[in-house]
Amino acid sequence: MNCTGCGACCMGLLVRLNALERGTIAKEFQDGRGFLKIVDGRCVFLDPETRRCREYENRPDVCRRFAAGGDACRFQRAARSISEAAA
Repeated sequence: MNCTGCGACCMGLLVRLNALERGTIAKEFQDGRGFLKIVDGRCVFLDPETRRCREYENRPDVCRRFAAGGDACRFQRAARSISEAAA
């Protein structure tokens, strides 16, 4: 499954930061509760036009472990009416 330009996993989900990430990701991007900020229903790192992560190379561990094409991915795509062929 091609996830480039999809962004469904970055919309409406809370991204929990681990201790290292809370210390290295700028506080302006954190919500003060151990998560990345959500802006307009999307992760603060998601570019709304390209639907690509602005911090892909430095994205949090939980994002690295999110399985493209897995059950959670398919659920998020379906919730946003994004077909598996899209993106």
